[in-house]
Amino acid sequence: MVRSHAGFATRPWNIRRPVARGVSRLAARLWPFWESAKVTLDPWRDEQLPVRILRLLDQLVSDRIILQPVERAILAIAPFVREAVMSVGAKLLAEQDVETLNEVADAKPIRQALEAVHRGRPNLVRRAQWLAENGRRNDARSVAWWLAHRMLLRRTLLWVPRHKSGGELADDLLAALAPDPGNDYLQQALDPPRLLRVAKCIAAADRLLLPGSENLKQLRDNEAVRGTHPELIRETLLARLLHLAGWLALDPRHLDELVAEQIGAIPLTPSLLIETLSKLQWLSGPHERLRLQARARTLRLSSPFACTLMPLT
Repeated sequence: MVRSHAGFATRPWNIRRPVARGVSRLAARLWPFWESAKVTLDPWRDEQLPVRILRLLDQLVSDRIILQPVERAILAIAPFVREAVMSVGAKLLAEQDVETLNEVADAKPIRQALEAVHRGRPNLVRRAQWLAENGRRNDARSVAWWLAHRMLLRRTLLWVPRHKSGGELADDLLAALAPDPGNDYLQQALDPPRLLRVAKCIAAADRLLLPGSENLKQLRDNEAVRGTHPELIRETLLARLLHLAGWLALDPRHLDELVAEQIGAIPLTPSLLIETLSKLQWLSGPHERLRLQARARTLRLSSPFACTLMPLT
């Protein structure tokens, strides 16, 4: 995913060659984290999601917003940073047996957070248990992981390094985020704490970017990066662009509860949903409005899926 699209990440962004190489190398270092999470058997993994976010960023920015080259570099790598963090979180949770829907004694904090989600959606817990009892193991897994992502997507501890109290961000991922040594410009621009601050805002809950929110307080604006010409980084602007592009990219993990309820009742699977999402695109309409359209004319959306897209759009 990251490795195959690392080149794409820098092409449309007018990033200077040395910086583009640094972004591509960083993307390649993030690839193993996404790849290693295959062992979780999470059916909601979407390989094309970072690419959709990048295309939307290119569409949103266009000629409307003048970005510094360093800001473009941060936008280019942020979707891959997020997927690496979410992959680490999925592996942590998989160790606690996501498909076990009963409460576990002496559960670790991340398992306790998952069980809180289970208690809040007893209808889906019953649904997954019924599917498993009737030999529908794949459908049961899909519902169980949908519930798991409700927790993972809002778990802030995934973004906190382990050396800090309660943090769950893997040390090896933090080391992989470190920019190439010997290049002061890259070390300032692609500073790991900055990348984490900004990437965390992709498709984040709206309340996380409200005035006075903790997320917004952590963002730093107008920090200068020293190079041939000093460049200012506007983290708040980058965070808001990533927030919007993340939602418009239609992350399958954010799909409504209606989708999870329909799994096993109609021919609906995460792989079918992910394939459908890959065939949708946002087109510019009059008055700077965006409208969602299928790239393939033969694409048909089932009624539940169409209803699910409405609140996202």
